[in-house]
Amino acid sequence: MKEDVSASVVRSEPQSLLEETQEGKTFSRRVVYKLESVYEGTKVNVEDEISFTGLGKLAGPIATRDVKNRWARSLENLRNAAKAST
Repeated sequence: MKEDVSASVVRSEPQSLLEETQEGKTFSRRVVYKLESVYEGTKVNVEDEISFTGLGKLAGPIATRDVKNRWARSLENLRNAAKAST
């Protein structure tokens, strides 16, 4: 489903943190990306809080599963790209 979404950066700390909010007709979301230097590279933590509103509540369980699957694919792609560049 396509939806108009507004996104705003709430907080940014260069090279370590990015927090954003997203608002659409059917959901509200807060995402925080935290980067931390570790021995052999960079550790990425993602906090993703989403709540559904209106008609989105009806599809909430399906949409939540879809979001989790997309995150898993995105993180796997990021991991593979990082390995390929070394």
